[in-house]
Order: sequence, then structure tokens, then C-alpha cells
Amino acid sequence: MGERQSGARARRDLLSNLGASRFGRDDRQAIPLTYFLDAYRAHYGFESEFAAPIATGLLLSAVYAALAHWAFLAAIQRARRTGLLLKMSE
Repeated sequence: MGERQSGARARRDLLSNLGASRFGRDDRQAIPLTYFLDAYRAHYGFESEFAAPIATGLLLSAVYAALAHWAFLAAIQRARRTGLLLKMSE
């Protein structure tokens, strides 16, 4: 049983080291799914890493939706101004 636990721990450490080298902790905190999964795990008795994971996830989702909406409107306005929409419809 000790070998199995140490093997699982070694695998987890290896995966966390690989993830840490490519993506920092701050990158993961910018993804709303991180907070929702943390709340899901906390529901099953695991310790939560964040103070208010559902509220934070919803807030980040709303911010990203607003930014996407703004970017889409800016793209449409630019396409209208440059005439790209008219060129594409011909």
C-alpha cells in the first residue's frame, strides 16, 4: 500500500511540475472553470482553495462575456467603417 501511495504521489508531483513549468498559478486563476471545479470538490468534502469560488467564477465569466461583447461590437463597427461587410456580401 505504501508503494502505491508513493507512486501516486510521484505521478502527481511529476504532473504538477510539468504544469508549473508551462502555466503559472496565476494563469489557472484567470479561468472561471477553476473556481467552479473547486466548489464542486468542496461539496464532496475536500478543502476549498478559494474563499468564494462560485461568486468568483461567476464574476470572471461576466467580465469575459462583457469583454467578448465589446470586442465583437468593435469588430463590427470597424468592418462597417472600412466597408468590409459590403465587400463580403458581393
